[in-house]
Amino acid sequence: MRQVTLLIALTIATIIYAGSEKIEPALFLPKAISGMVSGLLRVDEQILAVGERGHILSTNLKLEKIEQENSPVNQFMTGITANKQGTLFVLGHDGLLLKGTKNHWSVQKLDQDINNPLFDLVFNQYNIGLAVGAYGTLLLSQDGGETWEESVIDEEEPHLYSVAIDERNNFYVSGEFGTLVKFSPDGTLLWKLDTEIESTFFGLELLSENNFYVYGLRGTVFYTKNGKDFEKIDLHTQASIFCSTKRNDEVIFCGSDGVIIGYDGKNIRNYSLSERVHVTSVLNDENRLIIGTSKGLKEVKL
Repeated sequence: MRQVTLLIALTIATIIYAGSEKIEPALFLPKAISGMVSGLLRVDEQILAVGERGHILSTNLKLEKIEQENSPVNQFMTGITANKQGTLFVLGHDGLLLKGTKNHWSVQKLDQDINNPLFDLVFNQYNIGLAVGAYGTLLLSQDGGETWEESVIDEEEPHLYSVAIDERNNFYVSGEFGTLVKFSPDGTLLWKLDTEIESTFFGLELLSENNFYVYGLRGTVFYTKNGKDFEKIDLHTQASIFCSTKRNDEVIFCGSDGVIIGYDGKNIRNYSLSERVHVTSVLNDENRLIIGTSKGLKEVKL
């Protein structure tokens, strides 16, 4: 079951990639801009995107011209984020962590022997970073990403897919087997919740402390206002939900087969694409969404 779940997850924000013995830079390819985008980040008036074959893309907010940037590795990249000083971090397969700026990257961490992908990384306001990945991988940085310490939160080693931060700088981790874990702002384990939900959670959308939606495989969505009691939400879809964003009074859930659904606690709004692509990442920009898909960057007007 664990291997099956991992293979399903790798179709959303990554692909199965066989690491080479030698670190090689990503190739500049004409079709890079239409390849899978697995992570998005807004930096001022620019959008940075990462994806397959180590591709790093940049464009303006209007997506007028998408360009491929230099990348020191050809590993599949699963996400991109920044610490509070604005230093960028890219994560991916083989435990990959890149550190740097748009135009200059250095390989901070890479272990091709283990070949475990990292799936998500965030920094809170205290510049403490938490990264998660396959087989229970959890990395904690107390110094803005200069150094990392690995820890284990579950001997069953569930795959951990997503990290989010509430307004008090607590970390929330979601993953396989209904896994939900909360950490204090300094990275101390607060609780590991036994949800008794037999599903895989690919992400969560925080509204306030202990108040969030959690979502994942085959359209699974649950809501809790206290971190204990969970209400199942029916979005009328069997599509797996991979990412989300908040917009005004609604949460927008995105996933496989072009599914994009808004939910305000009562009403469901359907913004889904006619094109059957996986929506793997999303940014809210006023009256539209900027999305990363299995076929490049796109926008959705709301």
